[in-house]
Formats: sequence, structure tokens, C-alpha cells
Amino acid sequence: MTRAENWNLILRLCELAKDDDITSVRVALLNDFSIPEPFQPANHFRHLLGALKPFVSRDLTSRSTGRPKKTLPLILFPYASGSNLPHLAPVAREARNRGLLGLIVAGERLRPEHLEGFDNVVSEIALWRTARKRGLAGIFQSARKKFKRIVAILEQLDPPSARRARQNYGWIFRNLVVSHAMSESFRTLLEEWEPSCVISTSDYWPFEFQLFSQARRLGIPNAMIQHGELNDVISWPTYAETFLVWGSVFQEKLLKLGAPAERLRVCGMPSADVLFNRTQNLLSKAANSSPPVCLLFSHAHERREEPILFKAFATFLKQVIELMPRVRWIIRLHPGEDESFYHEIGIVGHPQVQIQPRNISLEDAVAEADVTCTIRSTAGLQAMILQRPLVIIDIVPNTECAVWWPLNGGGLAARTPKDFEVHCSRLTGNSEFRASTLNSQREFIDRAFANKGRATSSVVDYLAEQTRFSSTSRVPVPVKLVKELQQERIQL
Repeated sequence: MTRAENWNLILRLCELAKDDDITSVRVALLNDFSIPEPFQPANHFRHLLGALKPFVSRDLTSRSTGRPKKTLPLILFPYASGSNLPHLAPVAREARNRGLLGLIVAGERLRPEHLEGFDNVVSEIALWRTARKRGLAGIFQSARKKFKRIVAILEQLDPPSARRARQNYGWIFRNLVVSHAMSESFRTLLEEWEPSCVISTSDYWPFEFQLFSQARRLGIPNAMIQHGELNDVISWPTYAETFLVWGSVFQEKLLKLGAPAERLRVCGMPSADVLFNRTQNLLSKAANSSPPVCLLFSHAHERREEPILFKAFATFLKQVIELMPRVRWIIRLHPGEDESFYHEIGIVGHPQVQIQPRNISLEDAVAEADVTCTIRSTAGLQAMILQRPLVIIDIVPNTECAVWWPLNGGGLAARTPKDFEVHCSRLTGNSEFRASTLNSQREFIDRAFANKGRATSSVVDYLAEQTRFSSTSRVPVPVKLVKELQQERIQL
């Protein structure tokens, strides 16, 4: 089945299960189901140990001033990744400066330096300790029951998927443990702190999903900041009540996926504020005469979830390098990947290819490039902000375009190595074509990003509104997320 077909199968599973813990592992299930045969089962023992580890880990980040600021916003930093931390850190600083920061919840991988200057921080490890008080045996027993229920429902819907779930039970069980433990801990935390609202960048995984689930059950307003491109099927439905999107074109995309207009709000991209402010008067760069430099924004860490796509990408990249012997290639790795993919396909050490050192900033990397390219990395948007032409490597199967940006003027699309060569040659050898492409990209960026340079302030304005209208006493509101899921299912 395709990834979209697997997603609809999982949404159907969630509808039938009517269980938040099962809904919280939907992305974990999707990633497993999307791996084609022959499938190599995970190391179950490793995952079972992983399920135990958080209960005994050392807490390095929790801190408190001893003066709790209740009835103010709660901000969850789920991960220290480049797609989460850069969006949330400026929002937290602005909220603190405006007296609108009540509590920060920090995921396990955040380090003390990520939270420098912030008081009232509760770590994920502290939440695990709260869960431990309720009994490990009960948490593990619940996870086991939920896993059996997943398999039973899948046996009715699609027996091969049930077999796949049984093959990888350690990974799924581990996620179910996280979900059940965090459901109790987040409910306790929210009842104690009574935040005016909660906000984060993701509801895709059990840890952060349960924050939104418990907030909704307690009637606490909640919102998710868009943290990446809306290419994957998991873009909708979301479980946060409000989705804060970067601009009108993203809003339109979600509306087409079935999102109700009242659950969308255009705020802008907080992580890009500094970039927009620095590039207000930036002039576009003329192409180098010799040799042209093509910067590739890589995200090959996703190859295990989509091996067919990245097998095609490996063939495409080797062919296009051979086709354009004058072009120098610079590969910028995603923060979550290493060089292994490029070693596997045999281009590390190629005279035309350089793997960029990690200490080089995005701006410095783009400044050296004449042309940029990617399959679908959000860095492609940043390259357009920095006024470099972008070519989308359009090899995602069964789609009109790998990303929808070129369909709206955001760069060019190349389905074949020959298409790529033509685009690259024109962008580096034809000044009029290059100028026209950059002008089209600027118009796209204007529609894609609202409040350029002021997105952080716009998000904090949302927090201020929720705080202003918030009541300090709340009546629990039971929310049946599964019914909403049924109404909002993607119809593909």
C-alpha cells in the first residue's frame, strides 16, 4: 500500500479503537507500515529496555523560582531539533519579556543551555517520575492490552498490517508506554498549574500528543505552531485545537485537506524572523561563471521510512552529477542525519562533491551557492528567502509535484536529471531567466509567510488573547477526539 493508503488505514483503526493511547501512536505505526518487504523487525529487547529507561533517568533541566505563575501559558519544547527549538525559543523569550510565560515543559533531549534564562521548567523526566508513583506494572499492563487491541482491529481491517505490528511489537509497545504514562502525568501537571493555554510544535508522537489530549479534556485552549512543510499525509488531522500556520498558502493547503477554517490561524514562522530582518535589503546574487555551485539540502535520514523514494533519489543524484561535470556540489546534511547514505551510494570522495561541515550556518551555505535544490526540505524555503533559485527534485511517486511550491511560483521542478541540467544551465547562464525565477519566488514567499520578521510577536499575541479570556477555575470538558477524527478524516 502507499503511504496515503496506510494513513487512511490507521485513521480507520483509530476510529474503531476510540482510544487516545492508540491514536497517539498513529505516526509510529505509519512509519512501520510504510517500510516495504522484506521487513527487518526491530530489536524488541532494546525497545523494552528503552521503555524502562525514562523511569530511572537523571533529571538535569527541572528548575523553579518557588513563585509559581499559574494561569499563564505553558510552552512544551518536545525536542531539541532544528524543526522545533528554533520556533519555540523565540516565542518563549518574547512571552517571558511580556510577562506571559507561566511554565516550560522540556523534552528529555533538551539540555540546560537550551533553557538558559528561563525559570519554572518541568522536565520530561520529572513527568516520568510522577508516572512512576502510579505504578510501573499498571502502565505496562495497559500498554500490553492496547497493543493486543491494535492487532485485533488490524486483523479485521488488513491482516498483513496486523502481522507487521506483531513483527515490531517492541517499538509499538514502547510508544504505548509513553502515551499511558504521559496521559496521567500531563493531567496532574495541568490540574496543578491551571495554564491559560498550552502551545507546542507537534502532536505527532505520544509525549506531546498527550499534552494536547489532556488540555482538551480539561477545557484548556491549545495550539500547535507549524514546524515544517505540509507535504506528508500526517499534516492533517491534528489534535491541537488551533493550528498556527506560516502563511495563507499553507492555510489554503490545510483547508483543502479538510481543516475547518476556525481551527486555523495565520501567524508566520517564528524561526524565520531573524532571517527576514537580515534580508530586508538583500540583493540577489548573480551566478558564478566557473564553476557553478549547487547546494543540496539533504534529508536522507528519512530513507528508512521511504526507501523507494531514496533509492530513486540515489539514482537521480549520481546521474545528474555525471551529466553536469562542471558543477560543484555541496551537500548540507539535515541535523538528524550523518554521511552514511552518501557513503552507501558511493559519492563521498567524488571530485565534484563536498559534504558541508556542520559548523557552517545556513546563511553562509546559501551565500556560496548559485543554485539550491532539495526533495522537500524546509531549508528550500529559507533559500528562497535568501534569494537563491531553488530546484525541486520531483521524484516523489504518485504526486503532481514533490512539493507544491513550484506549482505556486516557488522554484522550479525537475522530474529527470535532464530537466535538472536544463534548469541549472539556464539559472547560471541566462540572467533574464534567473531574474524572472527569483521574482516569482519572492512573490511566492510573500504569500507563504505572514508577519515577516514579526511572527514571534504574532504567536505571543495569540497567547495574550487566550490568557486575557482565561478563567482561573475550569470545569473539565470531556472531549471525544475519535469522533472528531472520524469527521475530519482525509478522503483520498
